[in-house]
Amino acid sequence: MEEVISSYSTRDGRELFYRTFTPHSYGSDAGPCLIFIHGIESNSGWFKEAFENLAGLGLNVYALDRRGSGLNKEGRGDLIDFRRLPQDIDDFFAQKELAQKKCILVGLCWGAKTALYFSLRYPEKLSKIVFITPGFKIKLRIPLAKKINGLLALIFAPHAYLGLPIKPEMFTENPVYLNQIKEDKLRLKSITARFFKENLRMERAIRNLRRCGDIPCCLLLAGDDEIVDNSGVIMFLKKYFKDIEIFSYPGCRHGLFFEPGREEVIHDLANWILT
Repeated sequence: MEEVISSYSTRDGRELFYRTFTPHSYGSDAGPCLIFIHGIESNSGWFKEAFENLAGLGLNVYALDRRGSGLNKEGRGDLIDFRRLPQDIDDFFAQKELAQKKCILVGLCWGAKTALYFSLRYPEKLSKIVFITPGFKIKLRIPLAKKINGLLALIFAPHAYLGLPIKPEMFTENPVYLNQIKEDKLRLKSITARFFKENLRMERAIRNLRRCGDIPCCLLLAGDDEIVDNSGVIMFLKKYFKDIEIFSYPGCRHGLFFEPGREEVIHDLANWILT
């Protein structure tokens, strides 16, 4: 199940990269399709091993790199308008002709916000939705001085870059994966002040949208997550989904695909999708 790196065009003229992992035994584009949306610091390359395993179980995996991150060098770490992100996913659906296939959208960490917004705007295009350690509610505490600097940057220097408060050790203690994260040249360590602003605008827009109706929802949580407030996330998602299947993995850190229980995570995810 070798990865294939391709690109697609967006409505505003950008070329965005994505990775494809297809189960050879099923034939190209056959079987369920998963669209993965990565987190704020990560990129699609972080999870290649997990994607290969999912493809080995008969799932077609499309892992999109967010504009300004991963393989997409233009506007790195910047976001002009949060609405571009769900539009990018919609453009991908259109060019891959996925609308009729009722794909499963998977949002990891910060990417869960984009996934939720997309599901609220385009519920007819999805059969299911999955959130993995989603960043709807977080535990991280930002020092007051950094908050003030961020506010000043937003007012006077919206293009200024601000460091992200996430440490590699929050994802995993596994030395192999931890080293891969630390050595990844595409890892996003800072974002612009206006990215923070657009994040707030997206959160506000989500609060103003109605629930997703009957779209089945799966939630995967890490028991020892230092980033995500698990209880807060569950309460938050209950506002938008009638039924949520919750899987929790005690002893695991934020990066579930890097942790000792990663095989169980992949099995649970694939089994939920295929049933």
